[in-house]
Amino acid sequence: MNIHNIKDSFWRIGARVMVEPRRGPLGLELEPRFLIGRDGQGEHFRLVFHPLQVRSIEVADVKPGQRSLLAVIHQRPRQETQRRRANPHKRFLCGRDDKGLYAFALPEGSEAHNVATAVDALELQAIDAASRMVRRENDRLALTASPNRN
Repeated sequence: MNIHNIKDSFWRIGARVMVEPRRGPLGLELEPRFLIGRDGQGEHFRLVFHPLQVRSIEVADVKPGQRSLLAVIHQRPRQETQRRRANPHKRFLCGRDDKGLYAFALPEGSEAHNVATAVDALELQAIDAASRMVRRENDRLALTASPNRN
């Protein structure tokens, strides 16, 4: 994990990143995550993670023209379910748009390897969530519309 390379990748999309290894409360795991912070120089990303739970952090793809990047955090296996998987990891699509900075965690198990496939994975997740909402609403309407036969 080369912090200089990580900071350079964020600089290429016009953003700053503060790398903050920290331990969670005793006995609690601290999931790696990106937060958005603000200081005297403006907005910046905050990469927060537990140093004993992370094997490596890399920026897999940088698209300066799109002001986006794909960050991959390779975690150390902790639980039996993760031990069965060869490579437990979290992927984040980070970037800057007209409204400011954004960081999206990709769906669990996503195999996105660049910014374009990360965007596709997030779009599929949004479509799936929207269709679940529509199905729930249709189920609710069907229940309220059906006559009570008691």
